[in-house]
Amino acid sequence: MIYDTIANIPTYEGINPRIAEGLKLLQTVDFKNAEPGKVTINDWLWYNVMDYESSVGSRLEAHNDWADIQYVAAGSEYMGVKARCDMGEPVEAKPQNDVWFFGGDYAKLEMGGDKFIVLYPQDGHAPGDGKADGEKIRRVVIKVKLV
Repeated sequence: MIYDTIANIPTYEGINPRIAEGLKLLQTVDFKNAEPGKVTINDWLWYNVMDYESSVGSRLEAHNDWADIQYVAAGSEYMGVKARCDMGEPVEAKPQNDVWFFGGDYAKLEMGGDKFIVLYPQDGHAPGDGKADGEKIRRVVIKVKLV
């Protein structure tokens, strides 16, 4: 997992070329003004811009083949995080979508401003945990296929 600010993206350019391409989108796309919806860059990189009203609470999820780069372009909320090895067995699986859901508690990281998070397959995460119900949020999920 990487949790940092957009200003520090150059620090991560050498860790994985595909992740670097995903991070570059945070520097080049105006996500605050982009149209909502999914944009496919190629067969291993796409992003989705989502507008919604926050709600308190979320559930843990993890992926096997894709990494997430998540960024809250408007508003603020929490990203729940927990090591996948500590999450036990999934309570629901959607392998066709590369997502497994888990129960349990998690630590919370604040998302908003210029903060972003990179979540690898070993990183359980609970996106969209609102600070309060009804806040307007714009969240960007950049998906990067690792395998």
